[in-house]
Amino acid sequence: MGLSLLFLAFNVLLAAPPADSAAVARVAAGQVTRAQAAWWGFDPVDATACLQAALDSGAREVVVANVGEPWIVTELRPQSNTRIVFEPGVELRAKPGEFHGLNDCLVRLDNVENVTLYGPGATFTMPRADYADLTRYQKSEWRHSISIRSCRRITVEGLRLDGSGGDGIYVGVAQRGVTNEDVVIRDVVCDNHYRQGVSVISAERLLLERVVMRGTEGTAPMAGIDFEPNMPDERLVDCVLRDCDFVDNAGAGILVATAYTNGTTPPVSVRFERCRVVGGLYSVRVSTSGNPAEGPTTGQVTFVDCEFDRSVREGLMVADNPADGLAISFIRCTVREPALTNPTYAPIRVDGSLSLREPAGGLFFDDLRVIDPLDRVPMIFSGRASVHGLRDVRGSFLVRGHDGQDRQVAVTDAQLVEWNPGLAVTRPPRYAYRALQPQQAEAPADLSAWRVRGKGRWVVHAPAGASVSVTLNLGQIGTYETKPVPVQAVGPDGEAVAEVAVVVGQPSQLRFVAPVEGLYRLEIERGNHTLAVGPSSHPLLLDAEAEPVSLFSSTGELWFWVPADAQQVSLAIWGSGEERVRATLFDPAGALVADVDNISTGHDFALGTHHPLQPGAYRLLLSKAALGLLEDYSLDLRGAPAFLAGSPDGVLVPVP
Repeated sequence: MGLSLLFLAFNVLLAAPPADSAAVARVAAGQVTRAQAAWWGFDPVDATACLQAALDSGAREVVVANVGEPWIVTELRPQSNTRIVFEPGVELRAKPGEFHGLNDCLVRLDNVENVTLYGPGATFTMPRADYADLTRYQKSEWRHSISIRSCRRITVEGLRLDGSGGDGIYVGVAQRGVTNEDVVIRDVVCDNHYRQGVSVISAERLLLERVVMRGTEGTAPMAGIDFEPNMPDERLVDCVLRDCDFVDNAGAGILVATAYTNGTTPPVSVRFERCRVVGGLYSVRVSTSGNPAEGPTTGQVTFVDCEFDRSVREGLMVADNPADGLAISFIRCTVREPALTNPTYAPIRVDGSLSLREPAGGLFFDDLRVIDPLDRVPMIFSGRASVHGLRDVRGSFLVRGHDGQDRQVAVTDAQLVEWNPGLAVTRPPRYAYRALQPQQAEAPADLSAWRVRGKGRWVVHAPAGASVSVTLNLGQIGTYETKPVPVQAVGPDGEAVAEVAVVVGQPSQLRFVAPVEGLYRLEIERGNHTLAVGPSSHPLLLDAEAEPVSLFSSTGELWFWVPADAQQVSLAIWGSGEERVRATLFDPAGALVADVDNISTGHDFALGTHHPLQPGAYRLLLSKAALGLLEDYSLDLRGAPAFLAGSPDGVLVPVP
């Protein structure tokens, strides 16, 4: 051994306090309730065993002393009825090379009660960069600093949580149906975590006070705090945040995501008081469950005296919240200078995806101050929110616009229409059609240029006894896991006539013999994939009858038929934020109806009201917008048969 290593070993021995067996015995006998962790020894290489022994000793209070070196540990599990005090300067450090389990945590609290982690001036650290090295670790969104699951009366106070493979603090569920109760997180800093500063899955009577959540980046959603139940029986009840800061997180500063809850879930109650968000993709994003069969998620999300500064995109974003869902209020709050580098965004956006099937809303603004140096409206409506309309959006703004002047704005129906003229359009019901057939039986049948996302359908028209063959191409978006996806052909009677499993990157053939003449629907649940269909042996069309068609990075021509008995036809098209499209519509004579660029918040061509209505085949040209990105956009057709063909000969017309 070299002299330097001998010197280092000598200093380690000097720094390490000896185990105190007599003191340990007094703790075991119940004579001492306040213990020093160092009584069980200290190992500078791995102090897990001695520190866990102290936590298991039955002492009501365990003091972790500053011994001049980090306490290097693997996972620790405190017991119920324990107060753990970390002295100033203590560093609890995750042991390098460990924590390979996806659910490993530095400190885990499962089904315990009456536990306090107290440590002003103490730090918990984990080697965040190690967990991002996929040559050494399996990718994970866990490996939290502190995990609290199905616990009662837990306090975390004064600690600095510096880096982890997941969240600074995770408040989740260890036992189905058992939520966390009476959790207090106070004067804590969560810095540089891989997924969230704090994640809350299920909690009742949760308080965060003077907590800083900063610099989250790695695994989505990368929020400062994320309230996100995983099951309908999980709850967010009486959750309060006071004087908290959310700074420069890669995702939203504050995220409330209730996609997996519904009307059976206890009403949500989350309240933010005097909180400040700086930077981040959004200051606040509230994304709810839309309109599930069990009814929408209800309750209240309230912001009082909060500040939202300099987000990359919208300051406030509300998605998929039906008017009778969450009541979301902003009282005496300020949105300051959002999205300064991209005028396609706005200070506030209300959005709707496929999960929203009725008017959005449930928003109340009381003296909301909007400071925006760009020339744009303070509030926009996109996706289905722009075509289904809004309800129960009320309140008042004080807007300081690009001219530096302050204007008091009352949020009324008229004001909402001024910001989004499409809200004034009254949409007709879906068209009740009789039997349809292609205009030309030999029409071209290739829609392979159209990549469809979400739950969408196609129809193939085939005569009785025809042998039908359709080519299917499943595409991948991002790095989501890919699995074979089933595609069914369903006949006019609703019975499946064929099924095939489609794999990403491998064209597949769906074949069947049509037992009767009529429309055969191709149905698929693609999730995050896209599906392109065609060529087909028989006339093929996109089916927008049950719900809108969601397209991805697709351009070209589509045709639809307007019958002679149509009174009003609605062709609504929308993008989302910077995802935009240009739509040009031509009437059956080939004359231009309208050319609308940069569609994001939604546009309805409104034939029969805004434009003359003529029977025959209309041509719709979809192309890249002048601004933004050509990615996700949707279209909905009402008042006429909602089938879109790739050519005028392929449109469906009534059978004579």
